[in-house]
Amino acid sequence: MLGLIVSDFLFFPGQRDRGPTMAFMRCDRGSEAADHHTLAMTLGPMSRYVHSAYQVADLDAVAASGAYLADRGHLHAWGIGRHIQGSQLFDYWRDPDKFMVEHFADGDMFDSTVEAGWAPMTASGCPSGDRPSPATSSARTLTQTSSGECSRVSVTTTSSISTAFWAY
Repeated sequence: MLGLIVSDFLFFPGQRDRGPTMAFMRCDRGSEAADHHTLAMTLGPMSRYVHSAYQVADLDAVAASGAYLADRGHLHAWGIGRHIQGSQLFDYWRDPDKFMVEHFADGDMFDSTVEAGWAPMTASGCPSGDRPSPATSSARTLTQTSSGECSRVSVTTTSSISTAFWAY
């Protein structure tokens, strides 16, 4: 066994009884909190590697790493945003070989007593979970429209970089 436990399952809307289509799994560290997910797997017609993620200190570091990559001509792929499952601030880039890399910060941490959550998977990438976002020094606003579209998220930090971005 790998020693992983499920943090969240996603399912196709209206089909929870058919089981999950995606699982976010974390390391089982017992009473010690672990990142929301170390591995995410989804059912699909093919097996493939999607991306690697690298944790940085905070929103400033996410933005600064993006500026660094942009200055060197790397291709921006997606972000800055905040994931719903796991609550991580994120920014995705393509490396020189076109593999996707993610810089992230400020994600949920769970110990082994937290039961797996269930949420619908949507085309917009905005599943609505039942978990609260982690407490941070940032002020956040997130709303999801009745059609499932994502709306603007505002983040104001106490540091030198303040920004607004979209959640997906």
